[in-house]
Amino acid sequence: MLTEPPAYHRSARLDHPLLTHGFFGHQGGVSTGEYSSLNCTFRDDEDEANVRENHRRVLQALKAPENALITLNQTHSNQVHYVDKKHTNPIALDGDAMVTSTPYLVLGIRTADCLPILLADPTNHVIAAIHAGWRGLHSKIISKTLNLMRDQGAKCEKIQVAIGPHIHQKNYEVDADLHNLFCTEDKDWATFFSEGERGKYMADLAGIATHQLKNENISQVDILPLDTFTNPSHFFSCRGAGKRGENKFGCQLSTIMLEQ
Repeated sequence: MLTEPPAYHRSARLDHPLLTHGFFGHQGGVSTGEYSSLNCTFRDDEDEANVRENHRRVLQALKAPENALITLNQTHSNQVHYVDKKHTNPIALDGDAMVTSTPYLVLGIRTADCLPILLADPTNHVIAAIHAGWRGLHSKIISKTLNLMRDQGAKCEKIQVAIGPHIHQKNYEVDADLHNLFCTEDKDWATFFSEGERGKYMADLAGIATHQLKNENISQVDILPLDTFTNPSHFFSCRGAGKRGENKFGCQLSTIMLEQ
């Protein structure tokens, strides 16, 4: 039995009687080595049973039903799925965002620097979860997710958004080509890039996401002040692992569930 459930962070934006959510870190699981300990992603050299047990611990910490978790085979795309109970099986869909109106399903997004974005219109019983790196942001995954939420009855003025632990701008160095890719399409995006060293730029993923949400008339956004890169004792970080000379890293899980 789990005696000390994994800890998780919450956002006041999603504090509602009909919602359960949590941004988990990497502590409180059973994985070992560089995947220690609450690794929630499947790797070729990671015991699948460990990941399944970590998923179970997440659900128990949330007081969610057994086998309620839905995850995706994340591909840094703009693919969004509507999911329901038939998707609670080990075979994950390819994509990077999910929407549901079905209660007691836990939407789970895996990250290790990218943005975990949780969205909810509890008034109209619609929730969503997005995995957004620069590719997803550039290909408008936020807009596509909001469109699907609206198709299910969500209203912009009711949608609450929380952006969880992610790599912060001061630590996210990108090439000039990536800077130009964004800024030639929307000059407003230049605000979210600062000049780095050796012709590089520092990118503000959360800023870009918030800008896109604002353009969709979503203003109720909370950005948790948690940097994955600078908190190795609490979060997995792809960039952080690389800086430490590690070639393996796990992923933490960010979750949201609609209750009735």
